[in-house]
Amino acid sequence: MSPQLRRLGSLTAALLVASASLVTGVSTPSWAADCKPASRSDELKGRPWPLVRLAPERVYPLTTGRGVVVGLVDSGVGYHPVINDHVRDGKSFVTEPAEAVAGPRCDLATHGTLIAGIIAGIRDPKSLFHGIAPDAEIVPIRVLADKPSDGRAQDTGPIVEGIEYAVERGVDVINLSLTAAPSGALKRAIEKAADADIVIVVAAGNNGDKGQTEYPAGYNSDFPEVIGVAGVDQNGAWSSSSSTGSMVDIAAPGVLIEGPTAAGNGYGVRESGGTSFSAGYVSGTAALLRQYYPTMSAAEVVARMKATAVHPPGGHDQRVGFGEIDPYRAVTAPLTPAEAVSSVPVAAPVLGVDEMAGTRGTALLVGVLGVGAIVILAAARFALPRGRRRGWKG
Repeated sequence: MSPQLRRLGSLTAALLVASASLVTGVSTPSWAADCKPASRSDELKGRPWPLVRLAPERVYPLTTGRGVVVGLVDSGVGYHPVINDHVRDGKSFVTEPAEAVAGPRCDLATHGTLIAGIIAGIRDPKSLFHGIAPDAEIVPIRVLADKPSDGRAQDTGPIVEGIEYAVERGVDVINLSLTAAPSGALKRAIEKAADADIVIVVAAGNNGDKGQTEYPAGYNSDFPEVIGVAGVDQNGAWSSSSSTGSMVDIAAPGVLIEGPTAAGNGYGVRESGGTSFSAGYVSGTAALLRQYYPTMSAAEVVARMKATAVHPPGGHDQRVGFGEIDPYRAVTAPLTPAEAVSSVPVAAPVLGVDEMAGTRGTALLVGVLGVGAIVILAAARFALPRGRRRGWKG
């Protein structure tokens, strides 16, 4: 059986699981005694700028990521109302230090929780926040006891185990918001995920314009299922902390990132941001695509996201790759056969432009003219008899 047909079957099963979860109720915190994540109860003061800029709700009539499962290989996922209903059972591979050993729902870094919200936070009319794919589901895979100060994981062993576990769980997308030293074991784990037809979204790193290749994003040259993600600011410009190099395929919001905290039901902001969070926006978009195109291969999903991005001058560079992710175009843009299987960019769009605006504008103009004509004819039918009675001629 092909990976695409297996995916179609897993989507059906996932939908059944999602329906059943509505009966079981909302998850409640069950932290270990030694898991004490930072708690915040702050509310958002406005809609996060990435949601305003990317406007993913434009595609929700077509896809919301329902039935798609994202393996989040990170620092764990805490408890927050915006994600509780969408988090499945997971696993922790953290074995030291002793005070950090806890389950996958423990997030001492408030890192994986925020990314989970970016990917799959529920859409509630009362809330200013939601994920890019608000009906996708998360498998929390804890491989980091805390977020390393330099963003690089010192021990790749848990990451390798986490990726292999994600493959065993049959996820559709893997999010790797981390960097690590390259190794044969890490590359083999990525290869297993690629062979399983999984979209592998990887943060490009936060070392600025040094041009050094970061991993696992650097495996994009070996596997077309891997997509490396850089960061941009509110204007779509490259974020100066975002790593540059051949591992950069695409970009997404990466500064002043707001999202759910691991405890307290509040929201926090990462002012300096980072490509960790940029990767979340791309994983969410991949989830939208995997629902809407259930037989599309992982490599084709990656190619579509790159082809429909908001391209920089020249179509590609080592700072933002093929440009900023555009969820709407990624789902809706028609592609040529060459674009569908490669990184050939389509005509660069202007972000936020409604591609149906011209059609609707023409329809509106025709409608207005039609109504105007009807009004004039009605007025004439009323006025001419009155005019004749008053002695009008002609």
